[in-house]
Amino acid sequence: MAADDTGARLRIGLVGYGEVGKILAAALLERANEGGVAWVGTYDILLGDAGAAPAMRAHAAAAGIRACSSTAELLATANVVISAVTASQTLAAAEAARSIRPGTWFVDLNSASPGTKTPASRRVDGAAETPEKAAGASAAASHDPARA
Repeated sequence: MAADDTGARLRIGLVGYGEVGKILAAALLERANEGGVAWVGTYDILLGDAGAAPAMRAHAAAAGIRACSSTAELLATANVVISAVTASQTLAAAEAARSIRPGTWFVDLNSASPGTKTPASRRVDGAAETPEKAAGASAAASHDPARA
């Protein structure tokens, strides 16, 4: 679907196109066929790697996913950003997402500790009002016994 044919539908950007990113992208594209998702794009640091990029771009293209050249390109279109990178890349992904547009959701699926997720949240959210906002929300939810 064209990026300008989105209306109020979701435009989802995945940061990380490894195993989890590919599974999520496939599921999201099923929703696109039902009309709930207008666009799915991805950015992965390996898209800049001469050895890994061609296969990754080919996989994304075959699946109908836009492989973006940078996080900035991804953020320019996405109104929901899902970070599915390894725990060691949590802060780097959050740093790259600092230019996120107001009103864009940032969902952090990384398995990093709350000690990493809180500063990641602040990087995405700027001056975070609470540690539970943005990336920190998933850290808080995962440690709240009432939500278990």
